[in-house]
Amino acid sequence: MFNYNPGVGNILANPTLEQFRYCGLNTVRSLSAGFLTTARQNSSELYSRAEIELSSSSSLLLDSKVAYADRGEGGAGIKLVVHTPQGYKLILAKKLLIAITPKLDFLAPMDNTGLPEDASISNAAQDSEYNLPPLPGVYSFAPSRLPGLQMVTYTTPQSPKSFPLSNAMVKADIIRTVKRLQKQNPDKFGQTDPEFVDFRSHAPYTLQVSAEDIKVGFYEKLYALQGPRNTYWTGAAFRGEDSSLLWKYVEEIVVPQMLAGP
Repeated sequence: MFNYNPGVGNILANPTLEQFRYCGLNTVRSLSAGFLTTARQNSSELYSRAEIELSSSSSLLLDSKVAYADRGEGGAGIKLVVHTPQGYKLILAKKLLIAITPKLDFLAPMDNTGLPEDASISNAAQDSEYNLPPLPGVYSFAPSRLPGLQMVTYTTPQSPKSFPLSNAMVKADIIRTVKRLQKQNPDKFGQTDPEFVDFRSHAPYTLQVSAEDIKVGFYEKLYALQGPRNTYWTGAAFRGEDSSLLWKYVEEIVVPQMLAGP
């Protein structure tokens, strides 16, 4: 689970429920039977096609942020003022589906009610339980599908902060780790200077709550957010970091609720 489920922080300190929410039966089956991917090994093509379809009906705003929201009660509908590169736009809708990570700092403009909130190298430590490495730190190095490029996964402990470390700090620590690996294994690794071809932060990733929060009904309260004030929710926090399960969740749970509402 540690090797195949990065980004969840210290798995020994997290509730078992949170671990299996992000490494469930579908993932276990895929590890043995193989993962479904696109024919051209290009997952971003899905988003490119979606962009084309949405843009054809002027239904897509890129590089835009919600500046103000009015999520009226009952059948009053939704009003959003969105800041775009072309200026402000007013969006009027009956229902709103939110897919961003539900962190309060991201949701500040949303008129909230104040509800509580393949060589593969795995990092290891000699003197820790199960040899798990200290965090924050490099999680693993794994080959990419592009020759000569390695994919590096870097993980921080779970934090109330949406971005616990800056990109510059993460990059610097990755470089230090690579140089240390080269120095300690000169017969296996060339003494070259690593270069970032691409860098992407997935923070905040894998939102979790404590066992105590789960006991007192956190998830019941979370799912009770579906519908009030004409607003519905999806995203990994509501199901798990699994796109196939998220699509099923939206199709089978969220959309029927949206269509059934007033």
